[in-house]
Amino acid sequence: MISWLDRIPAIRFATTSGLAARSIAAAMMLAQSGWAVAFLPTAERDVLVAIYNATGGPSWTNHTGWLGKPRTECGWYGVQCDAASDHVIRLTLSSNNLTGSLPATISGLPSLIQFSVDHNQLTGPLSTFSDLPVLSILDIEYNQLTGPVPDLTGLPALGYVYADHNQLSALAPLSGMSSLKHFSARFNALSGTIPDMSALPSLQYFLVSDNSLTGTLPSLSNLSSLVAIWVHNNALVGTLPLVPFPDNLSGGDSTLCPNRFDVRNDPAWDFATGTTPWWMVCDTLFDNGFEP
Repeated sequence: MISWLDRIPAIRFATTSGLAARSIAAAMMLAQSGWAVAFLPTAERDVLVAIYNATGGPSWTNHTGWLGKPRTECGWYGVQCDAASDHVIRLTLSSNNLTGSLPATISGLPSLIQFSVDHNQLTGPLSTFSDLPVLSILDIEYNQLTGPVPDLTGLPALGYVYADHNQLSALAPLSGMSSLKHFSARFNALSGTIPDMSALPSLQYFLVSDNSLTGTLPSLSNLSSLVAIWVHNNALVGTLPLVPFPDNLSGGDSTLCPNRFDVRNDPAWDFATGTTPWWMVCDTLFDNGFEP
């Protein structure tokens, strides 16, 4: 007579060979039932390890679980994986005493939705964030990052960029980001001009005040979703563009001055800035050292 044990050889073997064989039996039963056993790819673990090693991981405020055995990565502090635990989708290490420079391997997390390393002591230039097709939130504010804002073109899901309070030196092209709603790079060392923004149909907030930007403010005509724009305390010149059409700027929420704009009465900008006329404070001394 054939027992039920004879029908599952691995389980029969487990009765004599202990825990290891029982694990084999469990895996066989999962496979037979159609379940898939997924684990984080080695390449994604390598990216996490590189970030840990490059940013002073042992001195982080919280590094619970980090550098644990393979298949534990989704339990590491600040790491969130998808439901199947086969890809990292969020890395949130805000206010965690990260130091040093970020490695150039972050694009090796292709399913990443959120990358937040704000309020740390990170230094050096930023690497590219290309090859992150679903990245939605990039938060790098309140660090000591240098170099230009990284090229973010071609990231169709990117909705929020927070880069305030760093030492970033220039803006990158602003195109190919059809989902971008919020872009903020206040209190940096930005110089040069503001790039064309006509390909940002979803943009609601554009905040680049307190820098050293020059040139003119580009056309806003295609930015019908724009709610507020902050460009004060720069060295912008020329004729102020017309408000977007249709105009959804919130009353009193935009700031244009001090700058060196040409004086031109515009009731729409009076409303948007909450100042009549909007240029009234443009003839004051610039906080960043420029004079009109």
